[in-house]
Amino acid sequence: MPPKKHPETPEQQSKRFKEEAEKLVRDGELDPAKGDEALDKLVRKAGAKPVS
Repeated sequence: MPPKKHPETPEQQSKRFKEEAEKLVRDGELDPAKGDEALDKLVRKAGAKPVS
């Protein structure tokens, strides 16, 4: 089995993930508003069952 690329605690991994996400938002590569819209649309479609 290959070694882990980032041997770190869950807290360190979470911090690194948040920092990378913030960098993507700053660079314009990630748009939280579009992500929220896509999630809302998905949830609405999944919950669109007829009520009797």
